[in-house]
Amino acid sequence: MISAIRKTLTVMTLSAIIAVCSIQYTFSQPELPDKSSLLYEKEYLDKQKSDFISDNGNLVISSVIVTGNIKTRESLILRAVGNIEGKFLTDFSPYDAVNRLNGRGIFSYINITYMKDENNEVIIGVHVKEKVTLIPIPMYIDNGHSTTYGLFVMENNFLGLNKRIFIGGMYSTLSKSFMGGYTDDSFLGSNFNYNIFSSYANSEIETGDQEERLFQKYRSESINLSMGFGYYISRYVNLRIINGYRSSEIDGEYKENLNEPGSGEKIFSGCQIVINRMRYNEFLNFGIRGKVDISENFTLEDPDSETDKHYTTSKITAEYSHKILKSNKLRFFISGAAGDQPVIFQDRIGSREGFQTLPGDIIASDWYLGSKTSYEIPVTKFSWGFATVLAFWEQGTFKNAADENMAYYGPGAGLRLYLKRVAIPAIGFNYARNMKTGLNQLSFSVGFGI
Repeated sequence: MISAIRKTLTVMTLSAIIAVCSIQYTFSQPELPDKSSLLYEKEYLDKQKSDFISDNGNLVISSVIVTGNIKTRESLILRAVGNIEGKFLTDFSPYDAVNRLNGRGIFSYINITYMKDENNEVIIGVHVKEKVTLIPIPMYIDNGHSTTYGLFVMENNFLGLNKRIFIGGMYSTLSKSFMGGYTDDSFLGSNFNYNIFSSYANSEIETGDQEERLFQKYRSESINLSMGFGYYISRYVNLRIINGYRSSEIDGEYKENLNEPGSGEKIFSGCQIVINRMRYNEFLNFGIRGKVDISENFTLEDPDSETDKHYTTSKITAEYSHKILKSNKLRFFISGAAGDQPVIFQDRIGSREGFQTLPGDIIASDWYLGSKTSYEIPVTKFSWGFATVLAFWEQGTFKNAADENMAYYGPGAGLRLYLKRVAIPAIGFNYARNMKTGLNQLSFSVGFGI
């Protein structure tokens, strides 16, 4: 229970800090025109182009002029627009260009314009406004059990090329952790991509059931290193190879150990298929995306150990989002895994997407399947962002420590704040009830955990 509370307070603190800093910053910025939400709609963009063609004819595109970018390199924006110079205007899709730029997550405003030049050709203008992408996140948490300090720094437009980097750590009397990562979605402007991630943690861990009854407690020192290499075989499909190392060493001298598992050490290698066919509007996104991950794991334990030396793990996440009534969002989501991992490496599924009716942090499993159906409605728009409410239903199953299938299901509701000028997708609050146990769960999320 303690670790679940700590996680909730940690993410809640992050949410509050980011929200306050974002609001303070954006209130000092000039407001965008009221029509800004139309700039991402296919109907508006197609009509804007067809009106120009009706007035001027189907002209040849002479050039693309980029304005408004301060940090972002022009080459990044031009790649998203495409190689269109010398083509007729009818061959240019403004919606696809805006969608690719918006999908970068670093622009708060994108506008396509057309201008006839003296050679009776058309100049396409791309005007952008950039989000704040370098985000320091200080942390201070006192939950009555321990005091935690932390600092994370995120940069989502490193070198002006939309490369992402983060680094940070947390420290308390009970635990300390450090992590960092780097992602390059287009190595040297090519279809190749790669990412690097590392983390270290020395922490107290608790394991229990969905009734929040604890049956395991231990302290461990963990290291996680991974590197992935990928190639976009199409605009929407990325094939990746993942290699890494994980270890978790149990502290046998920890006085509060209870039914502690054995230590573990492994290397792993696997492949991923990532599909992304999302359509990015001003805030809400619609479409299909998913990921399939299959890995081979090899233990590095004592040769005399009875633990299996080799095992396979498989994971899948997928979602489909559909626009209803112009601005509402109906979304279907699934997440599942199958494997035979040692307890020390099993996933902590509680409070994850599809498992928000389960208590956070304490449920460990390597065989699970969760689903979530949600309906999200915009409620108000501010100069600094956008607020929505959503209702959802979750249902799924997982295998517990006794290898028994445990079902869960229940309704929930939440609030989302989408920030216009800060490069974090959303801040969220969720309240859910597990109808199987009758327990309520409260969770907060920042950005990529939503």
